[in-house]
Amino acid sequence: MPENTRGLSAGRGFAAQALAGLGPDADRLLVTTPPQIGKSVLVSELLPMWWLACRPADRIAIASYAGSLATKKSRAVRRLVADHGEAFGPHLQRGEQTAYEWSLTGGGGVRAVGVGGGLTGYPITGVGIVDDPHKDRREADSALMREHVWDWWSSVFLSRLRPGVPVVLVQTRWHPNDLAGRVLDHEGTVAEGGRWRVVHLAALATQETTHWVARLGSR
Repeated sequence: MPENTRGLSAGRGFAAQALAGLGPDADRLLVTTPPQIGKSVLVSELLPMWWLACRPADRIAIASYAGSLATKKSRAVRRLVADHGEAFGPHLQRGEQTAYEWSLTGGGGVRAVGVGGGLTGYPITGVGIVDDPHKDRREADSALMREHVWDWWSSVFLSRLRPGVPVVLVQTRWHPNDLAGRVLDHEGTVAEGGRWRVVHLAALATQETTHWVARLGSR
């Protein structure tokens, strides 16, 4: 296996370990990655499926910069439940359901929302996932757009979390003051005595980078 592939695989392994460790005592996880390395599959599809298999009464929110993208991720999770529910436990509720909001027979389910969209009437009781809050560098370079994302995060998304519910923020870093930068400025990393555990997957993972990812993953 090429060195850079081994490094990225190791990084995804640390990310998976960090996701498995989510809970009231580890309730904030930031995963930063370059584009197109499978982060959304791990965080926004496999994590919700695994979570609902373990906790079918929990409600999960999946957010992204666009509602259509969040809905695509929600649809993928629903497909996993439909295809593998018999083996792993969660079962879809029968009846009229949409790709952006659906329920399980156990009472839990998934709601998809775009940044700027509402979550009224939908308490997040399982895990809250924000996958790519910024569309691209151009939007992240805009102070107005960054403030729009921050306002939605602080006034809408966080307000729907039940106490102790973990949050996963996964994104490409586009700007020092993007959403990842602001949450770290406000709450800090675990290594600094703060709240956020951080896993960084580098664009080119050499052996040295793999050791660095390992150290970040241990936070």
